[in-house]
Amino acid sequence: MSIRVVVAELEQNGTYLLTQRLATSTLPLLWEFPGGRVQDGEKLEDALHRTLAFRIGAKIVIQEKLMENTHQYEGYHVTLIVFRAVLHSDFQALNVEDVRWVPFEELHTYHFPQADQKTMDLLLQEGS
Repeated sequence: MSIRVVVAELEQNGTYLLTQRLATSTLPLLWEFPGGRVQDGEKLEDALHRTLAFRIGAKIVIQEKLMENTHQYEGYHVTLIVFRAVLHSDFQALNVEDVRWVPFEELHTYHFPQADQKTMDLLLQEGS
């Protein structure tokens, strides 16, 4: 099985917006950039707008596609597509456990799903 996931890299004054997965979800309570699954036939950008509205009630402006990577989990693989975006509204934890701005230098202290960790490692390399 193959799953496509879109996420937004939202940066503000050296901090990044992270969401914490629900305790009842797959890979519970891990942290990630906000986003979610792409539905069949859905454009990537539409999926990103939809999932951010659903999870944190946020509106964004997408700037550019940053990267795409694939990770194999047991029984399925995830293709993670990362877009740089700008937040254009307030947000709240609607369908996530928590949402917070995290300073760049503290990102390494958060636990991410393996697919997301590849992205975070690249980000941390670029910033160091």
